[in-house]
Amino acid sequence: MAKFSGKIKSTKFVDTSEKTIEVLYNEGTDNLMVFFVPIDYGNQDFLDLMDEITLEDVQDSTKLYFESQSQAKHKAIEQAAKDMLAVWLVDIQKEIDEQVTRRFEEVDEYKSQQVALLQSEMSAEIEKRFAEVDEYKIKQTRILQAEVDEQVESRFGEVDEYKLEQTRILQTEVDEQVERRVAEGYTKVDEYKEEQNRILQAEVDAQIESRYDEVALYKEQQLKILEDEISLQVESRFGEVDEYKEEQIKILQAEIDEQVKVRYEEADQYKIEQLKVLQSEIDQQVVARYDEADQYRDSQITQVKAEMYKKFNMSVPTVNPVTPKNVADFIINNFEDEDTVFKTKLAIFDLPEVKNSPSREMKMKVRKAKSIPQLFAAYNEIQHSNS
Repeated sequence: MAKFSGKIKSTKFVDTSEKTIEVLYNEGTDNLMVFFVPIDYGNQDFLDLMDEITLEDVQDSTKLYFESQSQAKHKAIEQAAKDMLAVWLVDIQKEIDEQVTRRFEEVDEYKSQQVALLQSEMSAEIEKRFAEVDEYKIKQTRILQAEVDEQVESRFGEVDEYKLEQTRILQTEVDEQVERRVAEGYTKVDEYKEEQNRILQAEVDAQIESRYDEVALYKEQQLKILEDEISLQVESRFGEVDEYKEEQIKILQAEIDEQVKVRYEEADQYKIEQLKVLQSEIDQQVVARYDEADQYRDSQITQVKAEMYKKFNMSVPTVNPVTPKNVADFIINNFEDEDTVFKTKLAIFDLPEVKNSPSREMKMKVRKAKSIPQLFAAYNEIQHSNS
């Protein structure tokens, strides 16, 4: 009985040619011991080991061991790639934020420039329109002033004409009274005439004063009527000016609103275009960084494979096209090659019909085969027995 009998913890092949088995077994409660067993059917330790497990079990455990090692390495590589990607994501996010901030600042600056330019144009246009309104107002005021002056001159002409007419009437009345008194035969004509002239002059002065008061009143009334008419005309003309001014302001406001809309649409379009450019650049950077992460992962996997090939003294496998001729040439050229025979044994033992075969004798023939033809002969017997 071998040292490990009944205490086996795990087994695996320790060499690529699968000639030596490493046995881990418990010695006591906590101690784990190692025992190496060569594949030799004349070795009692090997036979004792085969009483507890099969070579298929050793092959399976070896496969599982190296698969777990490979998976652990792959996980480490994946984690390293993820860590690198996480660091990169932080950096790229910072770069993206800076680019977005810079682009938005450019957009805001462009928008401010366009608004300032528009404001300048609007101010110039408003100033021009107000100048036109003021010019129109001055022109209308001049026309109105000319009409008012003409009306005042006409009214004063009417007053002067009325004054002359009243004076002629008064003079005629005085002359008639003098002639009537002379005709009545007054002897003291000159004295009477002088007295009457004084009386008449006083009456004339009173009448003239009265007439002048009437003229002044009439003039005042006419001037008030004229002033009212002028006020109405001025109000009407200025109403037309204000209406014209409001109309021009509405037209200008509509033009300004349209220009503002166009400029804001241009600014928004520029912003959209810049964001598209930025998004395209970001997408390219993301693709490039993911490619870097994939390349890093692939390079690490390649490095691990190279280390494992070197560790187990294995040549890097070359991929040849699988053709019937290549398979036949390989079998013929490696009839008794130990490595080829052993790996072919493992492949045959992996087949369900061999694994599930109840015949230990037939399995032993496969195990003891020394060449490829012997292996296939033993495999053929198992197939026939199963059928």
